Amino acid sequence: MYLGRSNLEVMYLGRSNLEVMHPGRSNLEVMYPGRSNLEVIQTVTRGGRLDVPGTCPTSVGDVMVICWARDADQRPSFADIVQRLQVS
Repeated sequence: MYLGRSNLEVMYLGRSNLEVMHPGRSNLEVMYPGRSNLEVIQTVTRGGRLDVPGTCPTSVGDVMVICWARDADQRPSFADIVQRLQVS
């Protein structure tokens, strides 16, 4: 089983989970509704992160949030993510 190699891949996993929770909607519409590209850049560089959808199971939402940690060293490994999701 491929368990990923980088913290960047972990961040993208969190983003992919968000897309799965909102099928049929564009990325920008789902992730940053009503914000311009400049506003998105400013939000992210100031440490802002995406909101977890209200329809998302708590266990998946918790994983999404830790995947988006600003400090890449604080993001979990793929093995840790698999373990967290198996337990829940």
